[in-house]
Amino acid sequence: MDNSKIIYLHGLESTSQSGKARQFAQLFPGMVTPDFTGSFEERMEQLPRFSPIKLIGRSSAHPLVD
Repeated sequence: MDNSKIIYLHGLESTSQSGKARQFAQLFPGMVTPDFTGSFEERMEQLPRFSPIKLIGRSSAHPLVD
């Protein structure tokens, strides 16, 4: 699998350097862990620049399942 097509979406209060982001980066070398800013909707608007992708993320408010 091409891990460069996997993106970790960190939570609204987190960053791309969080413990979970680092754990996923170890499991999937080469995956993308960008720092997103703004509201949930604004972050989702930023995703097309990474297309096509597989998403990995966790949010109690917006669960992501691919």
